[in-house]
Parts: sequence; structure tokens; C-alpha cells
Amino acid sequence: MLGVSRTPVREAIHSLTRENWLTVEARSHSRVREVLLKDIQELYEVRYIIESSALALLISRGLSRQCALLLDEQHKIMQAQPETRLRGEDPFEFIELDREFHSIIYRTLQNSRLQSIWNGISDEMVWYGMMAMITPERFAAVQE
Repeated sequence: MLGVSRTPVREAIHSLTRENWLTVEARSHSRVREVLLKDIQELYEVRYIIESSALALLISRGLSRQCALLLDEQHKIMQAQPETRLRGEDPFEFIELDREFHSIIYRTLQNSRLQSIWNGISDEMVWYGMMAMITPERFAAVQE
């Protein structure tokens, strides 16, 4: 129908199911999983623990100045974006810039395991963010 064989589609569905993005129902029907408030609360708790520990590690390694310079540079990039990107017309651009801002902390540490944990959390944060920011009113509230 779309010019794609069944095998890559089946593999993609299996992968998304393993990563908990999809749920498989009776007769092989797949559905994007429902997001519960508990899911969001748990994710933010994990993010808080990971980020506060990463920042403490940065300080203990004497990397806080280096990280601050990188964060400042990313902040300038965010501020230089056209108003349309950061004021509600392109919420997905805002989400990506925010993700990059937080990723700087983990890259500065050069800890591949911590980076891997962040990537997993970050993917889920992006997904929740995109779902939340689909409505312009919600995006405006996040901006404030």
C-alpha cells in the first residue's frame, strides 16, 4: 500500500512496543500508549534525581565553569531564534532547543552511561512535551 514491506514495519512495531511507546491489543492491533499523570510524575522525579546528581558531579570535578560557558552559549542561541520559533508557532523547535540545553550537562561530564540514561529520559520528555504543546494555549503557558 505504501511501498514498504511488512518486515520493517513489523520490526518497528516490535521495537516501539519494547520501548513502551505502543501497546499491542487483541488480534495484533497496536495503539500508542496512554499517558497517565503518574507516568509524568515518575519521569520528572527521575529527571530531578539524574540532573541534580549530574550537577553535583560537575561541581565535584571542577567542570562547573566549563559547563556554565556552554550553557550560556546555548542560551544565546535560544535567544537568537526568531520570535516565531519561540513564541508558539513552532513548539517542536522549542522542545529541541530545551533538550539540547539540558544535554550539555551530560556531554560535559563525558560519562557514556549517564548520557545513555539521559537520552532515554530525554526521548520520553520530548514525547510528553510534543503531546502537551500541540495546543497553542499550553505552549504559551509553558513559555511563561
